[in-house]
Amino acid sequence: MKQYTGQLSAATKALISQNKDRLERLLSGRLGKVSSNNLVYTLEESIEKYNAGLTQDEIKAWVWYRRKMGIPMTNWKPYFTNPSENDLRKWVVSKVLFYDNGNLVPFPIFAFGNLYTKINQVKANKDEIVKSFGNTVYEDHLTVLEKLKPRALSITNPIEAERPVVLAIGEFARTHTVAALKDIEFKEPTTLQEAYKDWLRDQPPHVFKKTRAYEVINYYLENGRKPSYTDKIEWTAIKKLTRDDGERLFKVFLHEALEYQEQLKIDAHYNMNYNAFAPLQVNKIPVALQISKKFKGFDLQILPAQSEGVAFIELVGSGVIAYDVGVGKTITAIINIINALNSGRCKRPLVVVPNPTYKNWILEILGNKEMEGILSNTDVTINEWYNMGVDVKYDASKKVAERSITIVTYEGFEKMGFNQQTAGDHLYELSSILSQDDVSERNQEKAYEKYREMIGTGNKGTVADIEVLGFDFLVIDEAHNFKNIFSEVKSDEKQGKQFHITGGQPSTRGIKAFFVCNYIQRTFGRNVVLLTATPFTNSPLEIYSMLSLVAYNYMKKMGIYNIRIFFEQFIQETSEYGIKQNGEIENKNVVKSFNNRISLQQLVFSHISFKTGEDANVPRPCKINLPKTTTITDNGVVRLPKEKQILTYLQQNDIQQSNQKEINEIASQPVNKDE
Repeated sequence: MKQYTGQLSAATKALISQNKDRLERLLSGRLGKVSSNNLVYTLEESIEKYNAGLTQDEIKAWVWYRRKMGIPMTNWKPYFTNPSENDLRKWVVSKVLFYDNGNLVPFPIFAFGNLYTKINQVKANKDEIVKSFGNTVYEDHLTVLEKLKPRALSITNPIEAERPVVLAIGEFARTHTVAALKDIEFKEPTTLQEAYKDWLRDQPPHVFKKTRAYEVINYYLENGRKPSYTDKIEWTAIKKLTRDDGERLFKVFLHEALEYQEQLKIDAHYNMNYNAFAPLQVNKIPVALQISKKFKGFDLQILPAQSEGVAFIELVGSGVIAYDVGVGKTITAIINIINALNSGRCKRPLVVVPNPTYKNWILEILGNKEMEGILSNTDVTINEWYNMGVDVKYDASKKVAERSITIVTYEGFEKMGFNQQTAGDHLYELSSILSQDDVSERNQEKAYEKYREMIGTGNKGTVADIEVLGFDFLVIDEAHNFKNIFSEVKSDEKQGKQFHITGGQPSTRGIKAFFVCNYIQRTFGRNVVLLTATPFTNSPLEIYSMLSLVAYNYMKKMGIYNIRIFFEQFIQETSEYGIKQNGEIENKNVVKSFNNRISLQQLVFSHISFKTGEDANVPRPCKINLPKTTTITDNGVVRLPKEKQILTYLQQNDIQQSNQKEINEIASQPVNKDE
């Protein structure tokens, strides 16, 4: 081997310093070391494969932070470190760690959550940050957060579509106070809604569309009763017109009637609560997938979208993997499970699957004698509990074995229950989500009675308690089958029923999923993974139901405590006529539009990871639409010559051609007015 002597160049010294840790592992024989059977990826192989762009310091800092938060990170032992104060300071200066309200956290954690709150916290902690790390670090912290902060929205924007939407009947309009309008003085501050009523009374008739100020105020804002002289059809029309006109004019009121300072207050409230979240920084989270090198006889290739799904759950704790068909939801779930087991985040995962996919899940996890599974040659085992019927062997009196994955079908899942303490906790949780403000004691007791019935449904026909079995991680496949949880928005004691959209009746499996998801997250702080290619339709009840399974606490931090507030923030309701299956015409309440779509998207994307086949670069068959009569060129769409066209029309026979000719002749004749 050649040896070189003499002075090293500055560039070479920098390169050696940058790769110090890697060289030490190479010299110690640890770099690239494979498992004894060479069938499972080692930690180093996994890091090399799935963590491009991450520095050694970023990986070490992440492992240090997670261990500090109580997660053992057992499989990351080579990256365990006990940094000194000087080491931590270097990490902060180099933007590997950030000062977050008294804690040092990695960048993905620092950027996760309400950015306005974080900016205020940094400013409040300025003296401590400057004292410990210098003024440059303080300025860097603010710069990072300001760059991540979404563009602020304002009700002063001349483009209506780009303004934040506040409902005239919402809680904010009923509680936020203003001192004056541009043209109206108040003796004392009044609520935004009351100020709006005064403004409406001063408006000329032509600003209303088939309504009057009295009707908008009495029938919409105050939710007045139907007059005795009005029939049902006319009342339905009045409710629709006053609702649509009331919200249309409220936008005008906010934009034109309020003093500028009052507008700024509303802008600040909206942006600081609902438009304050950055895209998730999952590319800065290290992933270690110690899994089989072979899968079904071939080299196991984990797609970037699938490893990103692991980083996504690492960051948000609980979430929905909403990947398109072919992107690999099942694989993403399995590698999430092994990641959680190896890091010590869980010991006893439960997987709930549809009956038709039950055997396939077992095959993909551990394979069989002929083919490897994703976790073949690891120490993970499977409890095949199927539907928990009488022919299935299991012991419901003790915890399942550690590092064992229990797989059940939907039917088996419905046979799992809770003890009395957990049932009581669920009653409180459901009440806080579904209850409305200012309800009477009598109505509250009625609501509790219904919730007790739902708890009873949760325990009906159960054969084992989840607490006893020790499950601490939950995966639900095809989770859209569990989205029927909330069927309507309840009446408010003071305002009455303001939202009338209804969904399907709550299902037993949906209620059970809500119970179990809340139990897992309340007990372990995270560890729920839902899989579906179609998490919800355009139904706001479905959107809220799905989010309540994985992001209820997150929504509470946004001020969305229940369904009613969710509707007030994001839903514009109207009514329209439709035809029933029997041919009858009915008036139906529908979603006119989703308000504040930017903030709704921020909420949805905070806990739901969407990936299409195109996003994940999944090969798809070439799609050809027939009939093919045109082609795309540099000059745009051009019609193909007749001989190159591919048609799908059926050729008419002689009789059909004759009939068609006769029809055309009759259709071309002038019509007599009297006929």
